[in-house]
Amino acid sequence: VKIWPEYDRPSVLVILDLFLSAEAKMPAKVSLRIPAAAGAPHSVAVRELDGQLYVLDYTSEISGDWNTLTFTTPFPEVWIEYYDPSIMKNGDVRSFAFRWAGDLAINMLNIEVQQPLTAESMTFKENMGAGKLASDSLTYFSSSLGAVSAGTPFTLNMEYIKRDDTLTSSNNLPVQAVE
Repeated sequence: VKIWPEYDRPSVLVILDLFLSAEAKMPAKVSLRIPAAAGAPHSVAVRELDGQLYVLDYTSEISGDWNTLTFTTPFPEVWIEYYDPSIMKNGDVRSFAFRWAGDLAINMLNIEVQQPLTAESMTFKENMGAGKLASDSLTYFSSSLGAVSAGTPFTLNMEYIKRDDTLTSSNNLPVQAVE
């Protein structure tokens, strides 16, 4: 799971990069929930043998706080992107709670959070370790949570200070020459 607050919209980009078990019979029918507040997903795609992502047909059904996406994938890697608008702003303090509904059993849950470009003091209620500066000059927090049983919901709560509305993907990112 990749969580990028205020990346290219004033919401939170959530990327689910799912790898189905080697035991899964292909094509596999999958259903999972994303927050209903996110509306339709930005992308539901499958990584095919050539390494490229291709759009995957899906259906969706909203029930309460959740939007259930159902699709059939011919390959084991599925990429889902959605924008969650539920980021809260209280002055310069921003907070967000990523919610996983627990629809699928997970052998290894890895979470990465990108600190927004002009944000500072990013903290988490759950343990995400110390942030690390990456080659793109952004700070990333990551955690490997291991196996999560089906039916086990999960929430990651984060908070940070941001004094402006600059988006991370703006043209203000530092540029470095390639050697």
